[in-house]
Amino acid sequence: MTTTRRPTRETLLLAAALHAFAGGLGCGSAADPPAGTTPSIEVPLVTADAWVLVEGDADPFQADRPEGATCTGGFQLESGVFEVETDLCAWGTFQQPLLTDVAAQTPLRIIAWHLPLWAPEPAEGVLILEVGGHRIWDLVIPIPHEAMLYNEEVLAPAELLHDDPVYLHVHNHGTNSWRFAVFHALVEE
Repeated sequence: MTTTRRPTRETLLLAAALHAFAGGLGCGSAADPPAGTTPSIEVPLVTADAWVLVEGDADPFQADRPEGATCTGGFQLESGVFEVETDLCAWGTFQQPLLTDVAAQTPLRIIAWHLPLWAPEPAEGVLILEVGGHRIWDLVIPIPHEAMLYNEEVLAPAELLHDDPVYLHVHNHGTNSWRFAVFHALVEE
């Protein structure tokens, strides 16, 4: 007897995330850009393996930290993306230097996702990306929440300079899993 298994929502989400991630790395189709547009390439602004935990006064979000929120582990490189597990890291701010200069108003691509979000009581999950004191992108999600993939394009709010500190901040209440895969500049070829 043959059993046919239907993919779970999480499996489908992961497949979509990997597809979007591969496209963000230039692995997508070589389709011609629409008429009247300039082709662009994606330039990585961070690397998944360079995130380091910052704490205390080095954390620009420290003033909002709830009492008792800690990060004792649960963050790592997983399958080429940066992962934060909030059962061990309910409040985490991670930093690395920006890899290259970015002109103001340059399109930026961000790809991130989370698995289903759960907490024993209603709460919020937060993901923030900041460069050199400029808020690039933020996400506030009510918990509980279904798994979601975010493939976002935003404009650089100001000139961003090589070696500016890039901060990735994650916090929520509950046992949840967040992934941060892509932070690229879209520059003309």
